[in-house]
Amino acid sequence: MTHRPLTDNEIAILESRECTAEEWKNVSVAKDFSPGQNFRRVRFSGMVELGMANAPVRLPEGFTLPAGINRATLHNVKIGDNCRIDNAVLANVDVGDHVLIEQVDCISRLGDSPLANLSAANVLSEDGGRSVPLWRYMTAP
Repeated sequence: MTHRPLTDNEIAILESRECTAEEWKNVSVAKDFSPGQNFRRVRFSGMVELGMANAPVRLPEGFTLPAGINRATLHNVKIGDNCRIDNAVLANVDVGDHVLIEQVDCISRLGDSPLANLSAANVLSEDGGRSVPLWRYMTAP
């Protein structure tokens, strides 16, 4: 996907919605990006790439939520198209398309390794005797 710098008008719209940035020049957006009503109280730092937010996020439960970013801090992140991020801190991560992230304290990554891939999780025993490696295609059960 091709990204471009924010225009002065888009920066003014974001600032009117209580968004701030350490450097607006470090925020790039999808070619047809429009801040509209979908971004409010977002703090940008580091290098940030934003996708489109023009289609709702569809949940398996059968309802939809509007795409956009509200009450969030984004540091060195890439956000895909039509995501909803609300009340979260994201640092050094890439978020795919059509992702819902709400009410999380912080999601961050250190270094260049994939987030949690092959990390051991003690899910079968409270004393840590049986760990399961997390991997990309693992299901919740």
